[in-house]
Amino acid sequence: MHSRALALFLLTSLTLPVSAQQPLAEPRAGAVLTVKGEGRVEVKPDYVRFFATVSTKGRSLAETAAAHEERATRAFSVLQGLKGAGAGIITTSFTINQDRPPLPQGRPPTPEKPPEPPFTAVTNFDLRVKPVDGLNGVVTKLASSGLFEVQRVSFQVEEERSALNQARRAAMLDARDQAEAYADAGGVRLVEVIEISDGAAIPLNATEAADLARSPYVQIVPPAVVAFTASVKVVWRIAPR
Repeated sequence: MHSRALALFLLTSLTLPVSAQQPLAEPRAGAVLTVKGEGRVEVKPDYVRFFATVSTKGRSLAETAAAHEERATRAFSVLQGLKGAGAGIITTSFTINQDRPPLPQGRPPTPEKPPEPPFTAVTNFDLRVKPVDGLNGVVTKLASSGLFEVQRVSFQVEEERSALNQARRAAMLDARDQAEAYADAGGVRLVEVIEISDGAAIPLNATEAADLARSPYVQIVPPAVVAFTASVKVVWRIAPR
Protein backbone atom coordinates (compact mmCIF):
# COMPACT_ATOMS: atom_id res chain seq x y z
CA MET A 1 0.00 0.00 0.00
CA HIS A 2 2.79 2.36 0.95
CA SER A 3 4.69 1.46 -2.23
CA ARG A 4 1.67 2.32 -4.44
CA ALA A 5 1.22 5.70 -2.71
CA LEU A 6 4.91 6.54 -3.16
CA ALA A 7 4.80 5.61 -6.82
CA LEU A 8 1.67 7.71 -7.36
CA PHE A 9 3.34 10.72 -5.69
CA LEU A 10 6.44 10.42 -7.87
CA LEU A 11 4.34 10.08 -11.01
CA THR A 12 2.34 13.19 -10.10
CA SER A 13 5.54 15.17 -9.48
CA LEU A 14 6.96 14.16 -12.84
CA THR A 15 3.84 15.15 -14.75
CA LEU A 16 3.52 18.66 -13.23
CA PRO A 17 4.14 21.51 -15.71
CA VAL A 18 7.58 23.05 -15.65
CA SER A 19 6.11 26.41 -14.61
CA ALA A 20 4.62 24.81 -11.52
CA GLN A 21 7.88 23.12 -10.57
CA GLN A 22 10.20 26.18 -10.91
CA PRO A 23 9.59 29.74 -9.61
CA LEU A 24 10.27 32.76 -11.84
CA ALA A 25 13.94 33.50 -12.15
CA GLU A 26 15.10 36.23 -9.80
CA PRO A 27 17.49 38.87 -11.12
CA ARG A 28 21.10 37.86 -10.70
CA ALA A 29 22.82 39.75 -7.93
CA GLY A 30 25.79 40.56 -10.16
CA ALA A 31 23.81 41.72 -13.19
CA VAL A 32 24.21 45.49 -13.34
CA LEU A 33 24.36 48.26 -15.91
CA THR A 34 26.60 51.29 -15.32
CA VAL A 35 26.05 54.50 -17.26
CA LYS A 36 27.65 57.95 -17.15
CA GLY A 37 25.24 60.80 -17.78
CA GLU A 38 26.15 64.33 -18.77
CA GLY A 39 24.07 67.49 -18.55
CA ARG A 40 24.47 71.06 -19.74
CA VAL A 41 22.37 74.16 -19.19
CA GLU A 42 22.85 77.70 -20.44
CA VAL A 43 21.94 80.79 -18.42
CA LYS A 44 22.09 84.48 -19.30
CA PRO A 45 24.97 86.19 -17.40
CA ASP A 46 24.00 88.59 -14.62
CA TYR A 47 27.26 90.43 -13.95
CA VAL A 48 30.92 90.79 -14.90
CA ARG A 49 33.94 90.33 -12.67
CA PHE A 50 37.54 91.28 -13.44
CA PHE A 51 40.80 92.56 -11.94
CA ALA A 52 42.05 96.07 -12.67
CA THR A 53 45.71 96.51 -11.76
CA VAL A 54 47.67 99.67 -10.99
CA SER A 55 51.47 99.29 -10.95
CA THR A 56 54.32 101.69 -10.26
CA LYS A 57 58.10 101.28 -10.63
CA GLY A 58 60.77 103.17 -8.71
CA ARG A 59 64.49 103.15 -7.93
CA SER A 60 64.05 102.85 -4.16
CA LEU A 61 61.46 101.51 -1.74
CA ALA A 62 60.51 104.97 -0.46
CA GLU A 63 60.31 106.49 -3.94
CA THR A 64 58.19 103.63 -5.26
CA ALA A 65 55.82 103.68 -2.29
CA ALA A 66 55.27 107.43 -2.50
CA ALA A 67 54.68 107.42 -6.27
CA HIS A 68 52.35 104.45 -6.06
CA GLU A 69 50.29 105.98 -3.26
CA GLU A 70 49.50 108.94 -5.50
CA ARG A 71 48.57 106.70 -8.47
CA ALA A 72 46.50 104.29 -6.36
CA THR A 73 44.62 107.20 -4.76
CA ARG A 74 43.72 108.58 -8.19
CA ALA A 75 42.70 105.11 -9.33
CA PHE A 76 40.41 104.70 -6.34
CA SER A 77 38.74 108.04 -7.15
CA VAL A 78 38.15 106.89 -10.73
CA LEU A 79 36.48 103.71 -9.50
CA GLN A 80 34.33 105.61 -6.99
CA GLY A 81 33.09 107.74 -9.85
CA LEU A 82 31.94 104.63 -11.71
CA LYS A 83 29.45 103.51 -9.07
CA GLY A 84 26.62 105.03 -11.05
CA ALA A 85 27.58 102.81 -14.00
CA GLY A 86 27.17 99.69 -11.87
CA ALA A 87 30.84 99.19 -10.98
CA GLY A 88 31.81 98.16 -7.47
CA ILE A 89 34.99 97.14 -5.65
CA ILE A 90 34.83 93.65 -4.11
CA THR A 91 38.34 93.48 -2.63
CA THR A 92 41.74 95.13 -3.02
CA SER A 93 45.28 93.88 -2.46
CA PHE A 94 48.67 95.58 -2.39
CA THR A 95 52.22 94.29 -2.87
CA ILE A 96 55.63 95.91 -3.29
CA ASN A 97 58.63 93.85 -4.39
CA GLN A 98 62.21 94.39 -5.37
CA ASP A 99 62.87 93.24 -8.91
CA ARG A 100 65.75 90.77 -9.07
CA PRO A 101 68.07 91.08 -12.08
CA PRO A 102 68.77 87.92 -14.09
CA LEU A 103 71.94 86.01 -13.26
CA PRO A 104 74.83 86.68 -15.67
CA GLN A 105 75.31 84.02 -18.33
CA GLY A 106 78.64 82.78 -19.67
CA ARG A 107 80.95 85.04 -17.66
CA PRO A 108 81.57 85.88 -13.98
CA PRO A 109 80.03 89.04 -12.58
CA THR A 110 82.05 92.24 -12.78
CA PRO A 111 83.72 93.37 -9.56
CA GLU A 112 81.89 96.70 -9.61
CA LYS A 113 78.87 97.01 -7.37
CA PRO A 114 75.73 96.37 -9.48
CA PRO A 115 73.01 99.04 -9.55
CA GLU A 116 70.20 98.79 -7.05
CA PRO A 117 67.38 96.70 -8.56
CA PRO A 118 64.17 98.67 -9.11
CA PHE A 119 61.02 98.19 -7.04
CA THR A 120 57.48 97.49 -8.29
CA ALA A 121 54.33 98.30 -6.33
CA VAL A 122 51.03 96.77 -7.40
CA THR A 123 47.45 97.33 -6.27
CA ASN A 124 44.83 94.90 -7.55
CA PHE A 125 41.17 95.91 -7.58
CA ASP A 126 38.72 93.01 -7.79
CA LEU A 127 35.79 94.63 -9.59
CA ARG A 128 32.20 93.74 -10.37
CA VAL A 129 29.97 95.38 -12.98
CA LYS A 130 26.21 94.91 -13.09
CA PRO A 131 24.32 95.01 -15.42
CA VAL A 132 26.47 93.39 -18.08
CA ASP A 133 25.68 96.00 -20.72
CA GLY A 134 27.48 98.62 -18.60
CA LEU A 135 30.83 96.86 -19.00
CA ASN A 136 32.16 98.66 -22.06
CA GLY A 137 31.50 102.09 -20.60
CA VAL A 138 33.35 101.17 -17.40
CA VAL A 139 36.35 99.58 -19.12
CA THR A 140 36.65 102.49 -21.57
CA LYS A 141 36.85 104.98 -18.67
CA LEU A 142 39.47 102.84 -16.96
CA ALA A 143 41.51 102.83 -20.17
CA SER A 144 41.15 106.58 -20.60
CA SER A 145 42.58 107.23 -17.12
CA GLY A 146 45.95 105.73 -18.09
CA LEU A 147 46.23 104.07 -14.69
CA PHE A 148 44.80 100.58 -15.07
CA GLU A 149 45.67 97.30 -16.72
CA VAL A 150 42.82 94.87 -17.40
CA GLN A 151 43.68 91.56 -19.03
CA ARG A 152 40.44 89.59 -18.98
CA VAL A 153 36.88 89.71 -17.74
CA SER A 154 34.60 86.90 -16.60
CA PHE A 155 30.84 86.79 -17.15
CA GLN A 156 29.03 85.14 -14.25
CA VAL A 157 25.60 84.18 -12.93
CA GLU A 158 24.11 85.19 -9.58
CA GLU A 159 22.24 81.92 -8.90
CA GLU A 160 25.15 79.64 -9.73
CA ARG A 161 24.04 76.79 -7.46
CA SER A 162 20.59 76.71 -9.05
CA ALA A 163 22.16 76.51 -12.51
CA LEU A 164 24.48 73.69 -11.41
CA ASN A 165 21.53 71.75 -10.00
CA GLN A 166 19.72 72.13 -13.32
CA ALA A 167 22.78 70.65 -15.01
CA ARG A 168 22.79 67.77 -12.51
CA ARG A 169 19.13 67.02 -13.26
CA ALA A 170 19.90 67.05 -16.97
CA ALA A 171 22.78 64.62 -16.36
CA MET A 172 20.50 62.23 -14.48
CA LEU A 173 17.93 62.31 -17.29
CA ASP A 174 20.71 61.62 -19.77
CA ALA A 175 21.89 58.64 -17.72
CA ARG A 176 18.37 57.14 -17.64
CA ASP A 177 17.91 57.71 -21.36
CA GLN A 178 21.17 55.88 -22.08
CA ALA A 179 20.31 53.06 -19.68
CA GLU A 180 16.91 52.50 -21.28
CA ALA A 181 18.52 52.39 -24.73
CA TYR A 182 21.08 49.79 -23.57
CA ALA A 183 18.43 47.73 -21.81
CA ASP A 184 16.17 47.74 -24.85
CA ALA A 185 19.00 46.68 -27.15
CA GLY A 186 20.23 44.04 -24.71
CA GLY A 187 16.87 42.46 -24.04
CA VAL A 188 16.87 43.24 -20.32
CA ARG A 189 14.89 45.46 -18.02
CA LEU A 190 15.96 48.06 -15.48
CA VAL A 191 15.00 46.90 -12.00
CA GLU A 192 16.25 49.63 -9.65
CA VAL A 193 19.03 52.14 -9.11
CA ILE A 194 21.58 50.76 -6.69
CA GLU A 195 24.26 53.46 -6.85
CA ILE A 196 24.58 57.13 -7.81
CA SER A 197 28.00 58.79 -7.86
CA ASP A 198 28.28 62.54 -8.24
CA GLY A 199 30.67 63.71 -10.94
CA ALA A 200 32.07 67.11 -11.80
CA ALA A 201 29.67 70.06 -11.82
CA ILE A 202 31.29 73.28 -12.98
CA PRO A 203 30.40 76.64 -14.53
CA LEU A 204 32.09 77.31 -17.83
CA ASN A 205 32.49 81.02 -17.13
CA ALA A 206 32.89 82.93 -20.37
CA THR A 207 35.99 85.12 -20.47
CA GLU A 208 37.15 87.86 -22.80
CA ALA A 209 40.47 89.66 -23.17
CA ALA A 210 40.71 93.42 -22.68
CA ASP A 211 44.06 94.97 -23.57
CA LEU A 212 43.84 98.60 -22.38
CA ALA A 213 47.26 99.48 -23.78
CA ARG A 214 46.07 99.33 -27.39
CA SER A 215 43.24 101.83 -27.43
CA PRO A 216 41.46 104.28 -25.13
CA TYR A 217 38.19 102.73 -26.28
CA VAL A 218 37.63 99.04 -25.60
CA GLN A 219 34.75 97.08 -27.11
CA ILE A 220 33.89 93.76 -25.47
CA VAL A 221 30.97 91.72 -26.77
CA PRO A 222 29.26 89.93 -23.84
CA PRO A 223 28.26 86.30 -24.42
CA ALA A 224 24.56 85.55 -24.76
CA VAL A 225 24.76 82.72 -22.19
CA VAL A 226 27.06 81.10 -19.65
CA ALA A 227 27.18 77.29 -19.73
CA PHE A 228 27.07 74.94 -16.71
CA THR A 229 27.93 71.25 -17.00
CA ALA A 230 27.54 68.24 -14.71
CA SER A 231 28.13 64.50 -14.85
CA VAL A 232 26.86 61.53 -12.85
CA LYS A 233 27.50 57.79 -12.74
CA VAL A 234 24.41 55.63 -12.19
CA VAL A 235 24.34 51.86 -11.61
CA TRP A 236 21.12 49.90 -12.29
CA ARG A 237 20.31 46.36 -11.28
CA ILE A 238 19.01 44.58 -14.37
CA ALA A 239 17.07 41.39 -15.03
CA PRO A 240 15.87 39.39 -18.03
CA ARG A 241 12.60 40.53 -19.57
